[in-house]
Amino acid sequence: MIGPLFYPGRYSPSREPRPPVFERRVKVPIGWHELAAIKRLGELGIPINVTACMTVSQAVLAANAGARYVSLFWNRILDSGGNPETVVWRTREVFNRS
Repeated sequence: MIGPLFYPGRYSPSREPRPPVFERRVKVPIGWHELAAIKRLGELGIPINVTACMTVSQAVLAANAGARYVSLFWNRILDSGGNPETVVWRTREVFNRS
């Protein structure tokens, strides 16, 4: 059974259904001052989604500060004259190496 929200392992033929586990996430836009907040929240075990990243450097800074998720803004990169596909691929390459 897949309901409005799917939780992997929630419904399994070999196990009884278990209640969903809701995990709070915090969205923080990338910025110099926000990096300290990302680091502190990450230390507390709160999963962080860093948004508005437009460069590989921003994504790496966010990940190094403790972000669990990094959101690259495809259309903003495109609107600023960049190549979003290149940014995504290079970011993935950097993350794969670390």
